[in-house]
Amino acid sequence: MAGLVLKNNVKEHWDEMHPSVQAYVKQGVLACVGLPEPYLRQTAGTCVTTIAYTAGLASWTELVPTLLGMLEGAAAGGAHDAAEGAIAALSKVCEDSCEALATQPESQPMLGPLLSTLIPLINATHEPLRRCDGRARPRAFPPPPVSCSPTVARLPPGILHPFQPP
Repeated sequence: MAGLVLKNNVKEHWDEMHPSVQAYVKQGVLACVGLPEPYLRQTAGTCVTTIAYTAGLASWTELVPTLLGMLEGAAAGGAHDAAEGAIAALSKVCEDSCEALATQPESQPMLGPLLSTLIPLINATHEPLRRCDGRARPRAFPPPPVSCSPTVARLPPGILHPFQPP
């Protein structure tokens, strides 16, 4: 219930919150993304994407790198709870903010690193990561910008099927 209240307050009052309160909320929900309880991870992911969508992805530049760091930590044998929470949050962010991801300035590229981290999860040994990876892939991404061409060129054929030219 508290997560729903937080999400609604973020949606309705984010711009009215003091910047220190905004920073505190961002830090708190990111910390909850890696909790062992699946329901709390899911709620934290919903709050993360609500903040990213409401405030704008550009205003939370450390979000995607932090979530990608959680995934990379699990790939190196780290906490799977954090990775599952991170991939679920990334999936929601991709769905809600896909245009913002695709139009990031070259000084803050997010889509290339995002794809580079997600694609190897196709072969993850931890089954929930493979299953979640399917939610974050192709339907969430618009046609990749030219700045992602080197990353897209290394992808397995058909991975971005709906977006690759025939």
